[in-house]
Amino acid sequence: MALRIRHNKIFVLTTLLGALLLPPLSLTAQTTIAVTDATQGQGLFPVAPGSLATASSIGGNFVGIPGGAAGIGAETIPLPFNLQGVVVEVDGLPAALLFAREGNVAGGIPGQINFQVSWGTAFGRVPIRVLVNGVEVASGFMNVTDAAPALFAFFDGGNPRQGIISNSDFSLNGPDNRAQRGSFLIAWGTGPGPFDVAVADGDIPPAGTLPAPELDVVCYLSVAEVVPATALQSAFVGLWQINIPIPNLSYLSGEVPLFCMVRTPGSATGIPTNTVKLWIAE
Repeated sequence: MALRIRHNKIFVLTTLLGALLLPPLSLTAQTTIAVTDATQGQGLFPVAPGSLATASSIGGNFVGIPGGAAGIGAETIPLPFNLQGVVVEVDGLPAALLFAREGNVAGGIPGQINFQVSWGTAFGRVPIRVLVNGVEVASGFMNVTDAAPALFAFFDGGNPRQGIISNSDFSLNGPDNRAQRGSFLIAWGTGPGPFDVAVADGDIPPAGTLPAPELDVVCYLSVAEVVPATALQSAFVGLWQINIPIPNLSYLSGEVPLFCMVRTPGSATGIPTNTVKLWIAE
């Protein structure tokens, strides 16, 4: 199956940017930084170079970020490394920034910054700090590994959660808009590891290229193993597009779990994503 990169830009931007906003967290006494990949919203999950990540404040605010409760967002691509005075450094490397808000610890809303991990970030436990107008307002550590694949999902409280999944007509998949067996789904993720085309930090792939993960990718719809067509999305920084064929199998109907895995070519094991749910017609 050829990878169809055409997309509904409004759908992609609104759904993914909405999913990147964290719900209220339980905050403790000290202002430090917790980092997770941008799909999870909780827990100290590792991230991979080039992936989208979220830094949230624990115990305090990212003091001085403008924009109030709404925060501020990047308006250009390439993404800025300084967003209205906000700078994030990961192991000394500046991060490209998508969104930042100060937070309101008293109201249970953390400070939050969505950023892209630099492609050149070293593996391991590395320091991160947030500066606003040259003043450090928070610091902490984050875990970086070579591959940390993850799928975007809505914060619906479920386990698994409803995935941000497009049907083959690029409409949003859901219980009232189910995919058809024999067609395909488009899942959106981040962090599958290196790609076979170099991409600059904070930028989309070079014109005319379709960067593919260097690791093999396999997906599972329930127990059905399928090989997707995947690439780095051409219009959104750090976004991994996964086109997943739906086999014509009778048990693939109703609510169906999905997860994908990246693995070294020839290996039977690998690194799985989180599991999300989607809907397939009876």
